[in-house]
Amino acid sequence: MAETTGTGPAPERKDLSNKLEPFLKSNPGSGLSRRGTENVISCPWGDPTLEIVIPPGDADPLIEALNAVYLPPQYSAVWHKDSKDLEFIFSAIATNSPLRERAFDFRFGTSTYRCEYAVASTRLLAVARYSHPTTPLSPTEHRNLPGLYMYQHYEKEHPETGFAKDIIPTSFWIHVVDWDESIVLELARNLNFYMYYFHRSTPRILIHEEQPTSTTSTPLVRYPFGPFPNTISGRPLDPYLLGLWQSSVTADPFLRFLYNYQILEYSAFYYVQDGIRRKLENILRSPEMPLRAAEAVHAILDIVSEARQDDEAKFAAAIKQLVNPEALWKEIAQNMDSFSSDTKFDGGFEVSALLKNGWALDDFKAAWIPKFPEALRKIRNALVHAREARMSKVIAPTASNYSKLRPWTTLISVAAMHTMLHQ
Repeated sequence: MAETTGTGPAPERKDLSNKLEPFLKSNPGSGLSRRGTENVISCPWGDPTLEIVIPPGDADPLIEALNAVYLPPQYSAVWHKDSKDLEFIFSAIATNSPLRERAFDFRFGTSTYRCEYAVASTRLLAVARYSHPTTPLSPTEHRNLPGLYMYQHYEKEHPETGFAKDIIPTSFWIHVVDWDESIVLELARNLNFYMYYFHRSTPRILIHEEQPTSTTSTPLVRYPFGPFPNTISGRPLDPYLLGLWQSSVTADPFLRFLYNYQILEYSAFYYVQDGIRRKLENILRSPEMPLRAAEAVHAILDIVSEARQDDEAKFAAAIKQLVNPEALWKEIAQNMDSFSSDTKFDGGFEVSALLKNGWALDDFKAAWIPKFPEALRKIRNALVHAREARMSKVIAPTASNYSKLRPWTTLISVAAMHTMLHQ
């Protein structure tokens, strides 16, 4: 059970802790504390962006609701311990919304689950009524509670506005689900797929393990070239690469890595090909070429042979030519621990350390080719070629892997921007 903290009267805290013992025991990520004159449950769902304020006076309805549910950290949901119903928090929606009529049986494996959009439970509404965000933004969207809070607030405090007249708090229910983390996760992922298969704009179950779950990020070099300049000398960049770069500016490190890899891949192909084209043009434009045709043919064959180097070699060659290792080192120096040891991802894939403890810039510059491009290529393959026979180990879509991949997304982003400037 989570311990209480704070400065309030000890007997009162102890009494409240005893009353909430079933909730605190079932939800070890939450804690009970005293803040001024208020008793507060911190980190419901294990989510630091929320808190639940225990109301003074009659707190029994809220306490009874909390003691009857488990708040699963992976979901914006409550699981009712008595009925075993899993209630996903949705929103207050129009009473005539087509979703209100959606109810179906989901046959999955050896089980059949009854699923439906229906009125939110009184337990959930009690939790929502006393929940408050502790941060302005939240990767979990504050568990979708603000909408239910606003509905109840306006229904009670401002009935004259008619705000709540034609809407109703609604949840998505999966009835009678024995709680098992792995079974529920498999059920939610598969259900998302099948609902989308039949309805392209269907709401989906938010699985927070599959989202970036922390507001903390990898340390960045904010101003890599000193103070922000008074004048920027720019030129039009490749529109295709700009589109990829725009897509790469996302909080999702998986997508960010893959979009930046596409930039490098595209740049590698065309940069090397442009170099070869220039060599061919020099030969063909030479005024003495008709007089030395045999020599010209041999030179062209040599260039064509150079062009046949495999994709891996092109990729490494382009990075070596276009990327400044000193810029990479500035980022590496902010997060040495992530690159000086092997990184083991959930799913079995492992990327070797990019450097050794004690290395300085000169050491990195001597070894970064081929280590850096090889690491990027292997990570990319583990992300997108997970089911190929040659790939026995993968990078699974887990919260832990999001954190482990972030330092590498920083480096590949720097490399991609450098190559864009040379197109």
